[in-house]
Amino acid sequence: MYVDLLKRREVIARLSAAAVFRTAGGIFISYRRSDSKSDARSICQRLERTFGKRRVFIDVDSIRPGENFQSVLNDDLKQCKIMLVVIGPHWLELLRPSEPAGGEQNRDYVRMEIASALEHNLPIFPVLVDGAPMPDAKDLPDDLKQLSFRQAFSIRHDSFSRDMWELEQEFRRHLPAQRTWKLAAIFALIAISAGAISYYVWRSPPASPNAYSRIGRFACFGGADFPDSWQNEASLCTTYGCNFGKMSEDACLALGARKRSKTVIHGNKGTSRANECWLQDSCGDLRPHVEFSLFRM
Repeated sequence: MYVDLLKRREVIARLSAAAVFRTAGGIFISYRRSDSKSDARSICQRLERTFGKRRVFIDVDSIRPGENFQSVLNDDLKQCKIMLVVIGPHWLELLRPSEPAGGEQNRDYVRMEIASALEHNLPIFPVLVDGAPMPDAKDLPDDLKQLSFRQAFSIRHDSFSRDMWELEQEFRRHLPAQRTWKLAAIFALIAISAGAISYYVWRSPPASPNAYSRIGRFACFGGADFPDSWQNEASLCTTYGCNFGKMSEDACLALGARKRSKTVIHGNKGTSRANECWLQDSCGDLRPHVEFSLFRM
Protein backbone atom coordinates (compact mmCIF):
# COMPACT_ATOMS: atom_id res chain seq x y z
CA MET A 1 0.00 0.00 0.00
CA TYR A 2 2.83 2.41 0.83
CA VAL A 3 4.60 1.60 -2.48
CA ASP A 4 1.35 2.28 -4.37
CA LEU A 5 1.04 5.63 -2.59
CA LEU A 6 4.59 6.57 -3.61
CA LYS A 7 3.84 5.51 -7.17
CA ARG A 8 0.69 7.66 -7.31
CA ARG A 9 2.63 10.66 -6.00
CA GLU A 10 5.30 10.11 -8.66
CA VAL A 11 2.68 9.95 -11.42
CA ILE A 12 1.00 13.15 -10.20
CA ALA A 13 4.34 14.95 -10.01
CA ARG A 14 5.29 13.93 -13.55
CA LEU A 15 1.91 14.93 -14.92
CA SER A 16 2.36 18.21 -13.07
CA ALA A 17 5.71 18.97 -14.59
CA ALA A 18 5.68 18.51 -18.31
CA ALA A 19 4.37 21.90 -19.47
CA VAL A 20 7.42 23.77 -18.18
CA PHE A 21 9.88 22.01 -20.47
CA ARG A 22 8.18 23.25 -23.61
CA THR A 23 9.95 26.55 -23.16
CA ALA A 24 12.97 25.31 -21.23
CA GLY A 25 14.74 22.84 -23.57
CA GLY A 26 18.12 21.35 -22.76
CA ILE A 27 18.48 18.57 -20.21
CA PHE A 28 15.66 16.19 -19.26
CA ILE A 29 16.21 14.47 -15.88
CA SER A 30 14.42 11.15 -15.49
CA TYR A 31 14.36 9.58 -12.03
CA ARG A 32 12.20 7.68 -9.56
CA ARG A 33 11.08 9.57 -6.48
CA SER A 34 11.07 6.40 -4.38
CA ASP A 35 14.60 5.50 -5.54
CA SER A 36 16.78 8.59 -6.02
CA LYS A 37 14.88 11.78 -5.14
CA SER A 38 17.67 13.45 -3.14
CA ASP A 39 20.41 12.59 -5.63
CA ALA A 40 18.29 13.81 -8.54
CA ARG A 41 17.66 17.12 -6.76
CA SER A 42 21.38 17.65 -6.06
CA ILE A 43 22.25 16.87 -9.67
CA CYS A 44 19.51 19.20 -10.89
CA GLN A 45 20.72 22.10 -8.74
CA ARG A 46 24.28 21.66 -9.97
CA LEU A 47 23.17 21.58 -13.63
CA GLU A 48 20.97 24.64 -13.12
CA ARG A 49 23.97 26.56 -11.81
CA THR A 50 26.09 25.45 -14.75
CA PHE A 51 23.65 25.67 -17.67
CA GLY A 52 20.83 27.85 -16.37
CA LYS A 53 17.53 26.94 -14.74
CA ARG A 54 15.50 27.16 -17.95
CA ARG A 55 17.67 24.52 -19.62
CA VAL A 56 17.06 21.81 -17.00
CA PHE A 57 13.77 19.92 -16.61
CA ILE A 58 12.73 18.06 -13.49
CA ASP A 59 9.20 17.29 -12.30
CA VAL A 60 8.52 20.12 -9.84
CA ASP A 61 6.10 22.51 -11.53
CA SER A 62 2.53 22.32 -12.86
CA ILE A 63 0.63 21.29 -15.99
CA ARG A 64 -2.71 22.62 -17.15
CA PRO A 65 -5.69 20.36 -16.30
CA GLY A 66 -6.83 18.03 -19.05
CA GLU A 67 -3.51 17.74 -20.92
CA ASN A 68 -2.39 14.32 -22.13
CA PHE A 69 0.86 13.13 -20.57
CA GLN A 70 2.02 11.15 -23.61
CA SER A 71 1.44 14.08 -25.98
CA VAL A 72 3.18 16.53 -23.66
CA LEU A 73 6.09 14.12 -23.17
CA ASN A 74 6.57 13.74 -26.93
CA ASP A 75 6.52 17.52 -27.38
CA ASP A 76 9.05 17.99 -24.58
CA LEU A 77 11.41 15.31 -25.87
CA LYS A 78 11.42 16.94 -29.32
CA GLN A 79 12.93 20.04 -27.68
CA CYS A 80 15.18 18.08 -25.34
CA LYS A 81 18.86 17.80 -26.31
CA ILE A 82 19.90 15.33 -23.60
CA MET A 83 18.23 12.86 -21.26
CA LEU A 84 19.87 12.07 -17.94
CA VAL A 85 18.56 8.87 -16.32
CA VAL A 86 19.26 8.72 -12.59
CA ILE A 87 19.53 5.06 -11.52
CA GLY A 88 19.50 4.19 -7.84
CA PRO A 89 19.67 0.80 -6.05
CA HIS A 90 15.94 0.04 -6.53
CA TRP A 91 15.47 1.45 -10.03
CA LEU A 92 15.32 -1.92 -11.78
CA GLU A 93 12.93 -3.60 -9.37
CA LEU A 94 10.46 -0.70 -9.74
CA LEU A 95 10.04 -1.24 -13.50
CA ARG A 96 6.44 -1.92 -14.48
CA PRO A 97 4.85 -3.36 -17.65
CA SER A 98 4.20 -0.85 -20.42
CA GLU A 99 0.50 -1.81 -20.35
CA PRO A 100 -0.25 -2.63 -16.69
CA ALA A 101 -3.37 -4.47 -15.63
CA GLY A 102 -4.29 -1.63 -13.30
CA GLY A 103 -4.67 0.83 -16.16
CA GLU A 104 -3.46 4.44 -16.29
CA GLN A 105 -2.92 4.69 -12.54
CA ASN A 106 -0.27 1.95 -12.61
CA ARG A 107 1.65 3.06 -15.70
CA ASP A 108 5.41 3.33 -15.33
CA TYR A 109 6.03 6.87 -16.54
CA VAL A 110 9.79 6.60 -16.01
CA ARG A 111 9.82 3.70 -18.46
CA MET A 112 7.70 5.71 -20.90
CA GLU A 113 10.11 8.67 -20.70
CA ILE A 114 13.17 6.56 -21.45
CA ALA A 115 11.49 4.51 -24.18
CA SER A 116 10.37 7.71 -25.90
CA ALA A 117 13.88 9.17 -25.66
CA LEU A 118 15.35 6.01 -27.20
CA GLU A 119 12.78 6.18 -29.97
CA HIS A 120 13.78 9.81 -30.67
CA ASN A 121 17.49 8.79 -30.72
CA LEU A 122 18.36 11.31 -28.02
CA PRO A 123 21.75 11.23 -26.26
CA ILE A 124 20.99 9.40 -23.02
CA PHE A 125 23.33 9.44 -20.03
CA PRO A 126 22.66 6.80 -17.34
CA VAL A 127 23.85 8.25 -14.01
CA LEU A 128 24.45 5.72 -11.25
CA VAL A 129 23.96 6.93 -7.67
CA ASP A 130 24.19 5.41 -4.20
CA GLY A 131 26.35 2.54 -5.48
CA ALA A 132 23.78 1.29 -7.99
CA PRO A 133 25.06 -0.97 -10.82
CA MET A 134 24.21 -0.47 -14.48
CA PRO A 135 21.31 -2.78 -15.43
CA ASP A 136 22.15 -5.58 -17.88
CA ALA A 137 20.30 -5.81 -21.18
CA LYS A 138 18.93 -9.24 -20.19
CA ASP A 139 17.19 -7.68 -17.18
CA LEU A 140 15.52 -4.89 -19.17
CA PRO A 141 12.31 -5.05 -21.24
CA ASP A 142 12.66 -4.87 -25.02
CA ASP A 143 11.80 -1.16 -25.21
CA LEU A 144 14.64 -0.30 -22.78
CA LYS A 145 17.37 -2.78 -23.76
CA GLN A 146 19.31 -0.11 -25.69
CA LEU A 147 19.75 1.81 -22.44
CA SER A 148 22.24 -0.80 -21.22
CA PHE A 149 24.59 0.04 -24.10
CA ARG A 150 24.86 3.72 -23.18
CA GLN A 151 28.00 4.79 -21.32
CA ALA A 152 27.13 5.22 -17.63
CA PHE A 153 28.51 7.81 -15.21
CA SER A 154 28.83 7.24 -11.47
CA ILE A 155 28.09 10.22 -9.22
CA ARG A 156 29.50 9.63 -5.73
CA HIS A 157 28.98 11.77 -2.68
CA ASP A 158 32.65 11.93 -1.75
CA SER A 159 33.62 13.10 -5.27
CA PHE A 160 30.40 14.83 -6.31
CA SER A 161 32.02 17.98 -7.69
CA ARG A 162 34.61 16.14 -9.75
CA ASP A 163 32.11 13.60 -11.09
CA MET A 164 29.62 16.31 -12.04
CA TRP A 165 32.33 18.36 -13.73
CA GLU A 166 33.21 15.39 -15.96
CA LEU A 167 29.54 14.82 -16.78
CA GLU A 168 29.06 18.50 -17.63
CA GLN A 169 31.95 18.39 -20.09
CA GLU A 170 30.12 15.66 -21.97
CA PHE A 171 26.89 17.67 -21.91
CA ARG A 172 28.64 20.67 -23.46
CA ARG A 173 29.33 18.60 -26.57
CA HIS A 174 25.58 18.24 -27.14
CA LEU A 175 24.07 21.47 -25.84
CA PRO A 176 24.00 24.53 -28.12
CA ALA A 177 25.91 27.56 -26.90
CA GLN A 178 24.00 30.35 -25.20
CA ARG A 179 23.06 33.27 -27.42
CA THR A 180 25.93 35.69 -27.84
CA TRP A 181 23.68 38.71 -27.43
CA LYS A 182 23.15 37.77 -23.82
CA LEU A 183 26.89 37.84 -23.20
CA ALA A 184 27.13 41.18 -24.99
CA ALA A 185 24.38 42.57 -22.79
CA ILE A 186 26.18 41.36 -19.68
CA PHE A 187 29.44 43.01 -20.72
CA ALA A 188 27.58 46.22 -21.55
CA LEU A 189 26.01 46.28 -18.11
CA ILE A 190 29.43 45.69 -16.54
CA ALA A 191 30.93 48.56 -18.48
CA ILE A 192 28.07 50.94 -17.64
CA SER A 193 28.23 50.14 -13.94
CA ALA A 194 32.05 50.08 -13.65
CA GLY A 195 32.18 53.60 -12.24
CA ALA A 196 29.58 52.86 -9.59
CA ILE A 197 31.31 49.62 -8.62
CA SER A 198 34.69 51.33 -8.34
CA TYR A 199 33.18 54.02 -6.17
CA TYR A 200 31.59 51.42 -3.91
CA VAL A 201 34.82 49.43 -3.57
CA TRP A 202 36.91 52.50 -2.73
CA ARG A 203 34.39 53.85 -0.27
CA SER A 204 33.71 50.46 1.35
CA PRO A 205 36.96 48.72 2.34
CA PRO A 206 36.72 44.93 2.79
CA ALA A 207 36.28 43.42 6.21
CA SER A 208 39.33 42.23 8.11
CA PRO A 209 40.23 38.51 8.28
CA ASN A 210 40.15 38.99 12.05
CA ALA A 211 36.38 39.45 11.78
CA TYR A 212 35.99 35.66 11.42
CA SER A 213 35.48 33.34 14.37
CA ARG A 214 36.42 29.66 14.28
CA ILE A 215 33.22 27.66 14.86
CA GLY A 216 34.56 24.11 14.68
CA ARG A 217 35.10 21.23 12.31
CA PHE A 218 32.23 21.39 9.86
CA ALA A 219 31.64 21.20 6.09
CA CYS A 220 28.75 22.16 3.82
CA PHE A 221 26.95 19.17 2.28
CA GLY A 222 24.44 21.12 0.18
CA GLY A 223 22.21 24.15 -0.15
CA ALA A 224 25.06 26.69 -0.25
CA ASP A 225 24.22 30.26 -1.21
CA PHE A 226 26.74 32.59 -2.86
CA PRO A 227 26.85 35.50 -5.36
CA ASP A 228 26.61 34.52 -9.03
CA SER A 229 29.76 36.52 -9.75
CA TRP A 230 31.85 33.99 -7.83
CA GLN A 231 31.19 31.36 -10.50
CA ASN A 232 33.43 33.29 -12.88
CA GLU A 233 36.21 33.63 -10.30
CA ALA A 234 36.29 30.32 -8.41
CA SER A 235 37.84 27.06 -9.58
CA LEU A 236 34.54 25.34 -8.96
CA CYS A 237 31.09 26.25 -7.61
CA THR A 238 28.67 23.55 -6.42
CA THR A 239 25.89 23.10 -3.91
CA TYR A 240 28.70 22.97 -1.31
CA GLY A 241 29.88 26.51 -2.09
CA CYS A 242 32.70 27.94 -4.23
CA ASN A 243 36.17 26.42 -4.18
CA PHE A 244 38.90 29.02 -4.77
CA GLY A 245 41.74 26.50 -4.83
CA LYS A 246 44.38 25.63 -2.23
CA MET A 247 45.93 28.24 0.03
CA SER A 248 46.90 28.80 3.63
CA GLU A 249 44.25 29.43 6.28
CA ASP A 250 45.27 33.10 6.58
CA ALA A 251 45.11 33.59 2.81
CA CYS A 252 41.69 31.90 2.67
CA LEU A 253 40.31 34.15 5.43
CA ALA A 254 41.78 37.21 3.71
CA LEU A 255 40.09 36.18 0.46
CA GLY A 256 36.81 35.66 2.28
CA ALA A 257 37.11 39.11 3.81
CA ARG A 258 37.78 40.73 0.43
CA LYS A 259 34.72 39.04 -1.01
CA ARG A 260 32.67 39.72 2.12
CA SER A 261 31.85 36.03 2.44
CA LYS A 262 29.85 35.35 5.60
CA THR A 263 31.26 31.82 5.83
CA VAL A 264 34.71 30.36 5.14
CA ILE A 265 35.49 26.63 5.19
CA HIS A 266 39.18 25.67 5.08
CA GLY A 267 40.76 22.22 4.69
CA ASN A 268 42.69 21.14 7.77
CA LYS A 269 46.40 20.36 7.54
CA GLY A 270 47.35 16.70 7.40
CA THR A 271 44.09 15.65 5.73
CA SER A 272 43.26 14.77 2.13
CA ARG A 273 41.48 18.13 1.78
CA ALA A 274 44.30 20.22 3.25
CA ASN A 275 44.30 23.93 2.35
CA GLU A 276 41.12 23.81 0.23
CA CYS A 277 39.42 27.21 0.46
CA TRP A 278 35.59 27.19 0.22
CA LEU A 279 33.43 30.32 0.48
CA GLN A 280 29.67 30.66 0.84
CA ASP A 281 27.27 33.17 2.35
CA SER A 282 25.17 30.43 3.92
CA CYS A 283 24.80 26.65 3.91
CA GLY A 284 21.53 24.73 4.11
CA ASP A 285 23.14 21.43 5.16
CA LEU A 286 26.05 21.94 7.56
CA ARG A 287 27.48 18.78 9.16
CA PRO A 288 30.52 17.83 11.28
CA HIS A 289 33.58 16.96 9.18
CA VAL A 290 37.07 16.26 10.56
CA GLU A 291 38.84 17.47 7.41
CA PHE A 292 37.48 21.04 7.44
CA SER A 293 37.25 24.02 9.79
CA LEU A 294 34.34 26.46 9.66
CA PHE A 295 34.76 30.22 10.18
CA ARG A 296 31.92 32.75 10.37
CA MET A 297 31.90 36.52 10.25
